[in-house]
Amino acid sequence: MKIRGEFVDETYSTTKSFAKKGMLLQRHVLETLSEAKDLDDLAARLKGTPYNESVSKLEKLQNSETLEMAFREHLASIHYAIMRVSPRYHFLTAYYGKYLIWNLKTIAKGKAIGLSHDEIASKINFFAEEQVGRRDIIVRSLNSPDLESIPKALLKTEFSKDLAEAIKIYRTNSDLLIFDTYLDRAFYKNLINEYNRLTKKVFPLAKHDLPDKANVRPIISIDLDSYNIISLLRAKVWDLSAPQSRELIIAPIFDVPLKKLERIISSGNLTEALKKVSETSYKRLVSSEVSNEESINKLESEFKLLVYKRALKSFTWQGSGLGVNLGMIRLKELEVQNLSALAFGVEQSLGSSKIISKMTLI
Repeated sequence: MKIRGEFVDETYSTTKSFAKKGMLLQRHVLETLSEAKDLDDLAARLKGTPYNESVSKLEKLQNSETLEMAFREHLASIHYAIMRVSPRYHFLTAYYGKYLIWNLKTIAKGKAIGLSHDEIASKINFFAEEQVGRRDIIVRSLNSPDLESIPKALLKTEFSKDLAEAIKIYRTNSDLLIFDTYLDRAFYKNLINEYNRLTKKVFPLAKHDLPDKANVRPIISIDLDSYNIISLLRAKVWDLSAPQSRELIIAPIFDVPLKKLERIISSGNLTEALKKVSETSYKRLVSSEVSNEESINKLESEFKLLVYKRALKSFTWQGSGLGVNLGMIRLKELEVQNLSALAFGVEQSLGSSKIISKMTLI
């Protein structure tokens, strides 16, 4: 996936990011949307927001998932717009891979539980892939006759090897989250390669390396630390061997030293592993109320919340550059997450107060 910037300029990309931030939906808007009587009413209300174009394209509003795909389409368009004008668009392009693995996860999980081609296709939106010329990898995956055939269809892509390993593990564990973990590994391996390139001069005449690594580190460090910790905890649930668990780890290690990750791996069970996480710099994120698989989900949610808070602070800590670009994209992700929860709540007639309580508001 290679994208060439159309008008690369740091000032312009920063201004664009600030402008997009100013268009994020405020709490009172979300409250108004949550009061919708049904999905049709919600879609009508959304036409008064920046999501108008994506929602207006919908020919038929079948369920909340239909709206969620429209929200994700809008997110991909915002990411693409910022990516095209950033001087460090290579890094943002690598991050764009997140949308591709979303569809790959959907396809792999669908085939794993025996859904038909049409059932899986109804959950796929090709918009993100079409923007970067990679629609073919999703089509090949979708048209594969069975789960085992997908890695072969993805040969010479960054996803084939990791997906093949995921399928092998899944056949002995039958947990769909295995696909999330291994495809996330493929995504982060590619992202960290681009992160490591950020020390290189972007412009030939630049006298000093630009501080892009420092600008995105507050966010990327949590992303990678979270991935490593959550993956090792889930490996404990799946009863993976120590070598299999080590293969999940992605370097560079940020704020959780390798020796502490090794302690998680060597723990006898999930409860002990969680205690080892409590000995890291992220100890305040670990819940003491539960000590089962639900605790992993709670911890993952806490990591995401921390990322979103840092994304918001990037606009005051840095004020310009790649950190602001990435911060804007992450804040848009949060908005889409909240809108998806809102659409589901409206569909289920949960009521405005309960819908708002289920959102992540920062």
